[in-house]
Amino acid sequence: MKKFLSYFFLLSSSFLIFTLTSCSSLESKSSGTDTAISKENHPKTELQKFLDSKGSKRVAVIKFYADWCGTCRDYQPQYAAAKASLKDANVDFYEVNVDQKEYSALIKELKVGLIPITYFVSQDKKSIENRVGYISSGQLSEKVQSLNLK
Repeated sequence: MKKFLSYFFLLSSSFLIFTLTSCSSLESKSSGTDTAISKENHPKTELQKFLDSKGSKRVAVIKFYADWCGTCRDYQPQYAAAKASLKDANVDFYEVNVDQKEYSALIKELKVGLIPITYFVSQDKKSIENRVGYISSGQLSEKVQSLNLK
């Protein structure tokens, strides 16, 4: 029993030291939270890489969903209607399935947890807003038009 307790103490103290050093190194690396996504002299964010790969130079609307999500399936017709009504506007619509591994870095960066979630990215890529849940096509259209005016 004495041998077990000494091993346990050794493991727990090693874990504590590892945790404390990891947290302090993370704090020194973080530069605070900023809503702007384009920064000079910094590597591109996953969102910038995603939008660049799609050739987006306009307002972007990105819907995160899953095939198994009932609310996501209910939201799809509204999203499609807004997309159709705004086809001549200065906006690009994207849909990202959260179950696809290729988008895991983007999902992690944007902290996508609840779905459906829709991100609205301004044309200058400096403003990002999101809405969780079902959004009517009218609400989507209003939000996009307000971003186009900025």
